[in-house]
Amino acid sequence: MIDTAIVTALITAAASVLCQVMIQRTAVKQSRTEQDKSLSLVVYRLEQLERAVARQSAALERLSIAEERIKAIERTRTQ
Repeated sequence: MIDTAIVTALITAAASVLCQVMIQRTAVKQSRTEQDKSLSLVVYRLEQLERAVARQSAALERLSIAEERIKAIERTRTQ
């Protein structure tokens, strides 16, 4: 028959392995949650940057049009 010390050691080892598996699964879930939050923040910031670039591009386009109009007015004044 198996000695009680061996059975106790096997039960302890199995419980230890089970606990480590549970701890690892929890850590993976937390890591995924943190990665999802980080990804959401990066996507949000990228969208904000895209909006800012679009506003700047529109402002530059309006400035270019205004410069052309000013040049046309100056040409008509010098004639």
